[in-house]
Amino acid sequence: MMERSNVVVFDLDDTLYKEIDFLKSAFREIGEYLEKQFVLNAPYDELIGYYHQGKDAFQEIIDSYQLSIDKNILVKMYRAHRPSLCLDEDTRQALQGLMKKKYRLAIITDGRSVSQRNKIKALGLEEFIKREDILISDETGHQKPDEYAFKWMEERYKGCDFVYVWIILRRILLRPTDWVGKPFV
Repeated sequence: MMERSNVVVFDLDDTLYKEIDFLKSAFREIGEYLEKQFVLNAPYDELIGYYHQGKDAFQEIIDSYQLSIDKNILVKMYRAHRPSLCLDEDTRQALQGLMKKKYRLAIITDGRSVSQRNKIKALGLEEFIKREDILISDETGHQKPDEYAFKWMEERYKGCDFVYVWIILRRILLRPTDWVGKPFV
């Protein structure tokens, strides 16, 4: 196999897919659970409404119906659910195009391992990105903007050129680091 000389590193949430889609998927599943367990009518719509109002959706629905459930159960369901997600066609084509041009693709993402791995699986990203090229903060113990993941990736692919693709740069680069000079798209 031809050695790849360029590495494109993506963030996951709000870069390769819209994070709100994960929230909606989780709220759908939790809404169905609440509907069955407590005979509620359209709890999904209420959860989404609370979210858009900037409220704690789980606590609000528990309080408004005086539900006998611990909020932590809903939080765990949210984090562990298997989301219904898919890559949009433009993203899929971009990833395919990069692969055809022999770019190595990688992900550096913050979050809990189970949630991030479930998203990656649901999106079918294993088709493009090897498991060992995915760094999740919960697994490494380092969150962005910590340099650990960037240095690890550059050590792994010494001599390669890197491009980092993030949508929310402000969240990543909170302080000047050696990475400010790196190409971010």
